[in-house]
Amino acid sequence: MEPVLDRVEKGAQAEHSIAKGIDHHTLLFFWRCPIQKLIIVAFVALCLIGTSSLALADDAMMGEMGNMKDEMKADQDAMKGDMKAKKEEMKAKKEEMKAKKEEMKAKKEEMKAKKKEHKEKMKAKRHEMKDKMKAHKDAAKAKGEGAKGSAQSMGQGMETAVPEAPVPAAVP
Repeated sequence: MEPVLDRVEKGAQAEHSIAKGIDHHTLLFFWRCPIQKLIIVAFVALCLIGTSSLALADDAMMGEMGNMKDEMKADQDAMKGDMKAKKEEMKAKKEEMKAKKEEMKAKKEEMKAKKKEHKEKMKAKRHEMKDKMKAHKDAAKAKGEGAKGSAQSMGQGMETAVPEAPVPAAVP
């Protein structure tokens, strides 16, 4: 029975403390206070979790932005590399075209030289032919003059040897 007595005694003490000057409203306030404290702690915890989740989301976004920035830079570098390769390719083609142009120019000069050489040969051959024709003509002329001179000398010798033929008289 002691336990019942203890309870009763404690109850009496509780009533005694209430009776000492703490009223019922004050007792309810102290009883509600831990619940309010728990609500406030829960609210603060939710705010901290929300804030930390926003901070984590911000960090994640920054990381993603950094990755996107790196990816864009890599793409930009790749495009620069492609452009540089194309530029080098165009430069090589330009050099190749320049070499072909020089080769064509050299062939053209060679053809001009051959043409000029052929022209000079033909000119020399034409002069040679003219000289031969002139020499042949001079030889023929000299031969003709020699024949004429011998004919004249023969003709003078014949004049004396051959009497003149009578001229026929005019018939009425």
